[in-house]
Amino acid sequence: MAIGAAGSEPGTLSMVRHLCPEQKRRARAVGAWAAVSGAALATGPVLGGVLVGFWSCRAVFWFDLAFGRLAFLAGMVVPPESSDPSKERPDVRGFVLER
Repeated sequence: MAIGAAGSEPGTLSMVRHLCPEQKRRARAVGAWAAVSGAALATGPVLGGVLVGFWSCRAVFWFDLAFGRLAFLAGMVVPPESSDPSKERPDVRGFVLER
């Protein structure tokens, strides 16, 4: 779970930057992003302890499964389309030769 969280943090901040190009709106969005991240950091271990204390360690995984599905569905519906309008093809040859 920690690896997934660490991998998603830069992506969410990048989405905030992309969705809010104006400076003032971006500053408010980054502030909200930081507040939610901080709240999750503070409440996550407490909620995990409550779930384990009242049920078992499996409760944490069931919670993650349900919350993950909800977040995935919200991610499909809420953010606007952000595909690259230039429609350039990926440089597969350059990618392979660089390695």
